[in-house]
Amino acid sequence: MAQVDGITSGPVSASGSNRETKAVTQARRSEGVPDAGWLEWRGTRRTCIVIATLFFIKFAAFSLYLTPFWDIPDESGHYAYVEDLSHGHLPVLGEARMSQDVADSWIGPGARRGRNWIAQHPPLFYSLAAPVVAAVRASGGDFSAQVHAARLVSSLIGALAILGMMAFLTVATGRRLLGIAGGVFLGATPMFTQLGSGVTHDTLVACTVAWACYWLVRWLDSNRLSHALWCAFIAGLSCVTKITALPMAIPLFFLMALWMLRTRGLSTPLATLARIGLIWLVMFAPVVIWGIHNFLHFHEMFPNAGLLNVYPDNPTEMGFWEYMQKYPIWQVVLLNFIGLIGWMGTVPGSVVTVQANGFIAQLFVGILLFCSSFSILHASRLLRDDRRQLACLAIVAVSCIALGLTISTYRYATITCIAIFIMTAWIGLRSLPTLLNPSARPWLMLTGCICIAFFTVLYYHHIWENYTQIGRVKALHGRYFYTVMPFLSLLMLWPLRKGLLPVAAVAVAAVSLFVSDAFFLHDAFVMYGLF
Repeated sequence: MAQVDGITSGPVSASGSNRETKAVTQARRSEGVPDAGWLEWRGTRRTCIVIATLFFIKFAAFSLYLTPFWDIPDESGHYAYVEDLSHGHLPVLGEARMSQDVADSWIGPGARRGRNWIAQHPPLFYSLAAPVVAAVRASGGDFSAQVHAARLVSSLIGALAILGMMAFLTVATGRRLLGIAGGVFLGATPMFTQLGSGVTHDTLVACTVAWACYWLVRWLDSNRLSHALWCAFIAGLSCVTKITALPMAIPLFFLMALWMLRTRGLSTPLATLARIGLIWLVMFAPVVIWGIHNFLHFHEMFPNAGLLNVYPDNPTEMGFWEYMQKYPIWQVVLLNFIGLIGWMGTVPGSVVTVQANGFIAQLFVGILLFCSSFSILHASRLLRDDRRQLACLAIVAVSCIALGLTISTYRYATITCIAIFIMTAWIGLRSLPTLLNPSARPWLMLTGCICIAFFTVLYYHHIWENYTQIGRVKALHGRYFYTVMPFLSLLMLWPLRKGLLPVAAVAVAAVSLFVSDAFFLHDAFVMYGLF
């Protein structure tokens, strides 16, 4: 039997004394009896749908009445992409330009129609929003109504992302309250609230990844090919939403293939390889088609906005590890994940932002530090009994509060980033034995750790490489990590399954939501000139 943090998960294939367990598991599957996590989700999904609906109403209210046009990062480019598709034209990077309506609204009357750098991205999100915009235009809606229509698509997708996060965490942990806590906490971050109120593909990235993870855990529990195909299909949709999903999908595919090889064995190699090939085709065919389209135009599969020469080349010598030592890369990424509100909505053509700092940053950072630190202790088998668990819980909580009150926000964020890195590496190492004796939850943990690590290394390499080319620090957006956020949430929430800890997690998520709304009232809306 393999274990993750003291929880035993029965192997899918077994021999000897485990044959009876295998037979029972197979009988349950043949009878269609759902696993405990699925039962938990089935019992709470109506509640979660209500919660997601409330978030949609909130995002929609922000998008219609509060968030100025073009105050979401790159919103003018995102909307111009939607507008082009609504007219039946797929924009091409380097050729596509903003419409005059977008340029006038964004920069000012008579502004020059600039090139659309967002044309570098795959078209899925824009294909979903374009028919809505076209319908509003056909019904007589003006430019403002068309932008609002595209924003509402983003708001709906953001609510579905929260629902997907709740579904995944509920099934994975077997605790409905932890699922609710994880979804609400994601929706409570000011950054996600802002993105849910504008035209952006980031909410669709979060949505597709969350639902792909949901079907991943369903497949690991059931071993049904249909569940694996759903996981692959939705992960594939994520890749044609934003290429940043590809560094998550690649290790995900290899670990799915390895699970099949380990659990099905090579007694029927052709059937197993055929299943693996089918999963690859479903997961990667859409992004390969997009890459071929790009190759025909640019002779590279995944060009980026660097082709537009927005930033002149300024080669700068900087070592790979030296970059994060010289600049507070990870601290900024974490704080921007919590909230970097604004773009060009308040002053046309000029970037104006307000970052969630002070108490709100310390609250969110402290919660992440507590969860990651407690998870490290839990993975170290230091919480074997209730007394020790309670003592560690109190020590970690008091330590996090003390640090938050005595050090700067940036140092607090630094410690939290280190804790998250250690948590991911340590749980990954503790889960390695599942490679020899496959079990669903350990394999899920290992998959999450590898996907997080692979994505993080490639992301860091990308921003370091950009710096060496243009001599500027850029792209430190925490929203990029929506690609692996379900896995990070699982690692942090897994130790909180016992006793009243799930109730406490929901209470903390609710407080986070209240503090986030207070931040908008006190800071963001003041920047917008609403108060």
